[in-house]
Amino acid sequence: MTVGARGRRGGFRWSDWRSGCPPFMPTAHRRVPYAARMRDLQVINDDVMGGRSRSTLLQTPTGLRFEGDVSLDNGGGFASFRAPLCLPPDVAALQVAVQGDGHRYRLVLRTVAGGGAPQYQAPFVAPPDLTTLHFVAGDFIARFRGRDVVAPPLRLADVRAFGLLIGEGQAGPFRVELEVPRAG
Repeated sequence: MTVGARGRRGGFRWSDWRSGCPPFMPTAHRRVPYAARMRDLQVINDDVMGGRSRSTLLQTPTGLRFEGDVSLDNGGGFASFRAPLCLPPDVAALQVAVQGDGHRYRLVLRTVAGGGAPQYQAPFVAPPDLTTLHFVAGDFIARFRGRDVVAPPLRLADVRAFGLLIGEGQAGPFRVELEVPRAG
């Protein structure tokens, strides 16, 4: 299944889970097949502000493939996706297996639904060989619309969504494969 820019499939609403994880939501402490929830993923590119970047999110046998083309035209320059995620209450760290193109990405975590709250972002470079990356709460910086902001410290147990973001003036094609983050 593919999720493309400007659309998501299914009837999932981000506002449905403001204060907790619905019982169907994939969790990082159980290996729930993410394929069943592809309709809940959302691609968000710079076209929301007039840019021309494009991206798609594809299901792979081991996780997700995020690929596309970042364009700096019309003041744009980013591509991203987000997906629901819940972590166990005692989570101290995250791990995510990644393989990619050598570009700089940001692992993005959200603690609340909606677009008016800060995101917590941790930068990484997508290695050419499959590599498991480890993140702790202190690796994440609170950001809102591309700028650092003052926000409460991240508690991993409060995470309700994850995603990837590519930008920072990196124009051109990109491709990265990853597994859904899990406690580690």
